[in-house]
Amino acid sequence: MTYCALASLIILGDDLSRINRRAILKGLSQHQKDDGRFVQALIEEEDDIRMTYCAACICSILDDWSSINKSSMISNILSCLSYENGFGQKPGTEAQGGSTFCAIASLHLIDQLKSLTEDQKSKITEWCLRRQTEGFSGRTGKKDDTCYSFWVGATLTLLNSFIFINDKKNSEFIQSTYASDIGGFAKFPYTGPDLMHTFFGLSTLSLRIIDNFSASTTPTNENENNAKLQMQPIFPGLIISKRAYDHLKSIQQNFN
Repeated sequence: MTYCALASLIILGDDLSRINRRAILKGLSQHQKDDGRFVQALIEEEDDIRMTYCAACICSILDDWSSINKSSMISNILSCLSYENGFGQKPGTEAQGGSTFCAIASLHLIDQLKSLTEDQKSKITEWCLRRQTEGFSGRTGKKDDTCYSFWVGATLTLLNSFIFINDKKNSEFIQSTYASDIGGFAKFPYTGPDLMHTFFGLSTLSLRIIDNFSASTTPTNENENNAKLQMQPIFPGLIISKRAYDHLKSIQQNFN
């Protein structure tokens, strides 16, 4: 929730001057275990790579990594790489699209994608690309799901490989989940829309906009469509718009 709160404040244009950065970072340090993983809360020790990603986002937004052990954090992330060449939620678990995003995005935020070998990056990219049929699924043998178009698509963007997806099929899949009568995107076609899948559906479409964070190319007519929708390019590492990211970088200059 701390990451979501900070990201929401940034999106809303807040300057974070009213938050106690030191207290948040001190509290965050108490959530890290000796092996580098993070727990969700001190009284409820659910721990997996999602919490590691949230910790990376908090440190990135507050522009301070001094409260955590980055070395053990990186080691724990790498230990979640599975034999399938995707990342599981914990060491020894099945590779999954959301977990793979959390791992790659965390390494990106900490500027440690270089901790992966080029061979590992290539195999992770291949695993991600194999998740596509029309849209993307999160695991081997699962159905396409709107949110995984983002989780996997954003992972590929961070690995400079979004250009290799079948963009037309993916876009058509996302559009097939749109509820034209009431608005919003659903998990699957012909099912009810919800806020989460609407967010990730729109975020996926934002990945397609040419910007400084993506190596993808988008046809001119798609750029025109995005302009009509007034969609912002997205910074996938923090899952915020480029406009919000630029605002964050500007206020970080005033952090003490």
